[in-house]
This record gives sequence, C-alpha cells and structure tokens, in this order.
Amino acid sequence: MLKLELYRIFGRKRTFLFLLTGLLLETVFSLRIKTVMFDGFDDDVYRYYISRLEGAYTKEKQEWIEAEYERMTERIANADEYERQYFAGEMDAEEYRRLSDEVKSAGNREKTVGYLLEKTQYYSGCKGNPEYFYDIAISDYIENMSMDFVLIFVLILLILPVFHEDYEAGTVLMVRSCAYGREKLYLYRMGAAGLVSLLTGFLFYLTEFFTKAARFDLGNLNADVKSLLNMSQSGLDLTIGEYLLLTVLIRTIYTGMAGIVIMLIANMLHSSIGAFAVSAACLFLPYFLCRYLPVWLQDLSLCSGLGAYRLFSAAHKTAGFPPAAACAAVHAIVFVPLILYQRRKF
Repeated sequence: MLKLELYRIFGRKRTFLFLLTGLLLETVFSLRIKTVMFDGFDDDVYRYYISRLEGAYTKEKQEWIEAEYERMTERIANADEYERQYFAGEMDAEEYRRLSDEVKSAGNREKTVGYLLEKTQYYSGCKGNPEYFYDIAISDYIENMSMDFVLIFVLILLILPVFHEDYEAGTVLMVRSCAYGREKLYLYRMGAAGLVSLLTGFLFYLTEFFTKAARFDLGNLNADVKSLLNMSQSGLDLTIGEYLLLTVLIRTIYTGMAGIVIMLIANMLHSSIGAFAVSAACLFLPYFLCRYLPVWLQDLSLCSGLGAYRLFSAAHKTAGFPPAAACAAVHAIVFVPLILYQRRKF
C-alpha cells in the first residue's frame, strides 16, 4: 500500500515538474550570498593578511598581527602631527608624502586588521585547533542559513494531492472502504508524504551546498569549525565539512516535520486552495515573527530547525537541553496526539 501511495506521487509528470522547477530556482538563489561582514571591511586586505597568516595559530602570528594593528593606529593617531611638522618645515615633502600614504593605507585597512586581531585573540584562548584561512564565504553561508521558501512551496504542492485527490474526484468514500481500512490508509499516506518530505529536503539542501561550493570560495572544509568566529559558541568538536553535513541532516529532519504540519492541515481542510493558504501561513508567519520572540521561543520554533544555525549554539539552553533537542521534543509532543486523533477520524 505504501508503494502505491508513493507511485501516486511520483507517477505524475507534475511531480517532476515541481521538483525540477524548485531545484532550478534553488540553484539560481544559491548563486547569491549576502555578506554579514561590517561596513569598512575590505575583502582584498583580508585575503592579503590571511595569505600571510594561513595555517595553524601560533604565538608569533598573534604578535605580528598585533604589531601591524598597533602600527596602523599609531599612523592614524599621528596624522595631524605629521601635517603640523610638514607645514612647520620640520619634515621634507618626500617624507610627508610617504607618511601621508601610510596614513591613508592604514585608514583603509584598520577595521579589517582589527577584525583579524579579534579573531587572533579568540584563537589564543580557543580549546580547539583553529586555523587561519579565507573563511568569509563559508561564514556568510552558515550565518545566512534559514527557512527555504522554495522548498516549502514545493512540499505543499507535492503533499496536498495525497490527501485531496479523493475529495476532488468524489471517490473518497469508496477509497476509505477498502480492505486496508481508514487508519491503515491514513498511516500509509502519512508515511508516503513523510518520505517525500525527507527526500525533497535532502535534495534541496545538497543542491544549495554544491552550488555555493562551485560558485564561492568556501575555504578549508577540513579545518576545525571553531576556526569560524560565528561558530565560537557551537561547542562542537567537528570539522567545517562535518558541521555542514550535520546541518543538512538536521534541516532534512525538520523538513520532514514541516511535511507533517502540511499533512495535518491537508487532512483537516479538504479544499486545496484553503489548505495551501493555511499551510503557507503556519510555516511562514513564525519565520517573520520569530525575531520578536524571546530566545527560548525562537529555539522552539520550526523555522529555527529549518535554518539549523542557532540550534547548535552552546551559549544558551532551553530548559537545560540543547536547542535542537528541545525543539524536536516539543514538536513531537504536539504532533503525536494530533496524528493519533486524525488517524481515528480519517
């Protein structure tokens, strides 16, 4: 019976049309990445200094970047003094021109080198094995992980027909009177929709990763994840590549949970348009409202799981548990009674 339900989903041309269109859009959107770096950050300057520092942290590297930053701040602080000395005849034109160029260069580099100094000071107290490498693209990628709107729309379009076609064709009573019974039919359809959700989520997240890996310089994926400043509170003993795989798996699981939400709504509302609107509202509205909620409520929201990033933070816990575990537990408490209730009423 489960094979039949899966065939009903994948045996239609529109299923592959929705999937291919969604994956194409996913690829297009993944070609762009929003930087989270601050105003005044210079990527070329950062690449230059990283090429000098590349590799494992050492005390000598820290001393060198500290000296560089001190030299820059000194030049900027003495800019007025250099000008006074030049106009007072205490400095010749060639020396003044050299120092003026250094002041200008220091002004352009100061914030970027300051960021490297902050990273170096963090490395000095880090318990892991941090490494210097060009990490801007991978940091932006991780920081921007969030709910995938295209994926959710595709899921809704794939799952709703599983529960609505019988109503639209007028065969619902006949189907429910089959030898398998209502409850078994409900469980088979829920299982088919759940498998479709997991498979679709996995495909979309892999597409996102491989597109970004091909388009952007993601750096050294074998480095300790604690090499990234935005993962300093992760508490994970993983490489960056392993961490990305973990996020793919976690986001896939939460995509399955989003599929459960769509299934529950589709089974309650027998109008495709109504179920589409309510499913979209239930999944998208929390995403826009999440930022206004307390941190513990943000961690319990489904949109946090679909983004995955904050769920691995060791900076805070929810009721003493890691955010990912607490979020999954709360949704299980909500979903299981609803599934059992709908199973009886199907």
